[in-house]
Amino acid sequence: MLANMENDVNPVKRPTLELGVMRAKGFVPLWTAGADSTSMMWLEMLAAALFTFRATHSSVDVAVVSACRSVPLLLSGAVMGVVADALDRRKIVLFGLLLAGASSGSVAVLSILEVLSTWHLCVAALVSGVVYATEMPARRRMIAEAAGAAMASRAVAIDSMTSYATRCVGPVFGGWIYGTLGVSTLYLLSAAASFCAAAFIA
Repeated sequence: MLANMENDVNPVKRPTLELGVMRAKGFVPLWTAGADSTSMMWLEMLAAALFTFRATHSSVDVAVVSACRSVPLLLSGAVMGVVADALDRRKIVLFGLLLAGASSGSVAVLSILEVLSTWHLCVAALVSGVVYATEMPARRRMIAEAAGAAMASRAVAIDSMTSYATRCVGPVFGGWIYGTLGVSTLYLLSAAASFCAAAFIA
């Protein structure tokens, strides 16, 4: 009897709880900023690989450029979680998004001037990796705090699910934009998206 009552109640409570996460003050801007920034990260990753291969015809160079984005995560991922707890998390996230936007904008300008090289992309990838290694743990902690103790785990789960979804969305749009509009437009859009994400949480 009690089991039947629980089955009747759970379908009502579950969507209510999910709506409660969305209504939590500060959650939606943080969640949107995260979806925005991670989408652009995957978009840039594909664009950098395509540009590098077209410029050098070397699979090794493509691997090096792609690896530059992962090196900061490998070397400092665990440490940055501690740093995010010790410092002002909002400032960490805001500065990281602004830095990512400036980096993407610089690549776009270099491309417009027709002086873009693979080493420029390596530097931009390193910057992106550092930003992700610092911004992500800080922002995710802010998401948990915004949702409150009762909904923290669900809020983090929604953010994680969104992050995985961007791994599909980013490359799809990245390939289309790169093929139709070019690398400079792609990085300009990425820069604009990073600045918009920063505005969401400012």
